[in-house]
Amino acid sequence: MRVFVVGATGAAGRPLVDALLAAGHEITAMSPGERLDQLPPAVRRLRAGLLDADLEDVLPSRLAGHDAVVNLATAVPADDDDPRGWDLDSSIRETGSPRLARLVAQVGVPVLVQLSISMIYPVRGAEWIDESVPIDSDPERAALVGPTAAMEEAVIGLPRTCSWTILRAARFVGPATIQDRQRELLRAGKLPIPGDGSTFVSHVHVADVADAVLAVLDQRPSGEILNLAAEPVTYESYLTRLARIDGAPQPAVDADLEPDLDNQRIDSGRAQRLLGWTARRGNWPEAIVG
Repeated sequence: MRVFVVGATGAAGRPLVDALLAAGHEITAMSPGERLDQLPPAVRRLRAGLLDADLEDVLPSRLAGHDAVVNLATAVPADDDDPRGWDLDSSIRETGSPRLARLVAQVGVPVLVQLSISMIYPVRGAEWIDESVPIDSDPERAALVGPTAAMEEAVIGLPRTCSWTILRAARFVGPATIQDRQRELLRAGKLPIPGDGSTFVSHVHVADVADAVLAVLDQRPSGEILNLAAEPVTYESYLTRLARIDGAPQPAVDADLEPDLDNQRIDSGRAQRLLGWTARRGNWPEAIVG
């Protein structure tokens, strides 16, 4: 297949590019930054972003002839606490990705795989969250949920000539993700277990996301929204094992510290049944997979 990958240089993009090449696919990669130059020589390149003013002029001719588009574009900030840090990411979801969806329909690319996030579900503690659970309507989470919902609605509204799949991924782990920083802090003894440690956290390894995309391209489900997550774990078990992997000290418990993720237990059973997909790498760095 000829596959056009948007966001090909990010944490999920690089593993996907490698997996697509290994499977024999032809790839065109789109990204606005210098990391585009680090992709393998076999990859065609387009240096552009979904918010570029001339996107409608530049992109259609580059999309033409492709069998599928995979949109992984995000701009997750390095500092979660920066109040303006999520502005660019929100704009990509609310404005950029819908622009891409319209161009996919205009050009007639037959398949679109759209990466989304499981964080748009409501906070349900220990209750399992599958795709039948409506997205969160809490006004306090509108800044997160709203742009992502707009992105998904643009995909859902595509004509029937385009076979689309939305992958709602949990928080990324693996190389070039927040897990790198977590491991660094654990080794320094500076990442405590928040609260009583019982809050659930859902993850998915970036290489497992690539596996899911390949399964979608191979099996061509149409009109599906699928959760992607490894087996959810509590913060206590996650940070304790992550520390043990690196020989770091046992993390302390900070009863006054709030978890940095909402309490969600994501169910990926539908992706497993429909695609035969499994989160083979679990919640852990690739170094210990085996």
